Amino acid sequence: SSCPYEEIVSLYHECLPELPQIVKLTDTRKKQVQARWNESEKTCHLEWWEGFFKYIKKSPFLKGENNRGWKADLEWITKASNFVKIVEGQYHALRPM
Repeated sequence: SSCPYEEIVSLYHECLPELPQIVKLTDTRKKQVQARWNESEKTCHLEWWEGFFKYIKKSPFLKGENNRGWKADLEWITKASNFVKIVEGQYHALRPM
């Protein structure tokens, strides 16, 4: 299905203002977001993305509370290998999403 990039970026900014903001939606970013959007029956809904971003917000590590002060960004989050780790709960002291 057609991927609503702009709406996903808006949700990212709204839910995760503490993470690096997206200034330019590059081709790489679009491809990654679209690939994750089309990954399953669940991920092709904006409601799922809102929940996903809110889940990321619950991870201190992904928000920069780590020894390097590193923070996740949209490009990192939507990379296939990182995306599955987030969904599986590897960056949370919580249950998987």
